[in-house]
Amino acid sequence: VFGEMPQRDTPAWSAMIVAFAIHGHGRSAFLLFEEMQRKGMLPDNITFLG
Repeated sequence: VFGEMPQRDTPAWSAMIVAFAIHGHGRSAFLLFEEMQRKGMLPDNITFLG
């Protein structure tokens, strides 16, 4: 679903990053965070919880 979203906002990115992190996929969370930054999205407080 996330990959098919036409526009991803900060809450969508944050939800995916946090989900990866809490399920033990830290590297995937970090890679997604890097992609978020490359796309020009700004992280918020929730993003950093991941």
